[in-house]
Amino acid sequence: MTSALLFAVAVTAAVYGVTYAYLLHYLVNGLAAWLVLLHWRHSPLSPAAFAGIIEADTREQAKAGKLRRHVHRVRRDLKKKP
Repeated sequence: MTSALLFAVAVTAAVYGVTYAYLLHYLVNGLAAWLVLLHWRHSPLSPAAFAGIIEADTREQAKAGKLRRHVHRVRRDLKKKP
């Protein structure tokens, strides 16, 4: 598949040159997206792993927010007591 995409870009560049530069631009963007997908598929940082990192980060932030609110309540209650 990668070879076919590279071949399509090469043929388009050879046949149309700069006349249809926008078409060449879209083909190269598609090739770049394809290479990124291939890289992510075989890398430890896959889209699913990245989503898990984001989700874990969100959970940790929620826990930290609850802890901050709890500490604030305790400090407020301590100030109320004479």
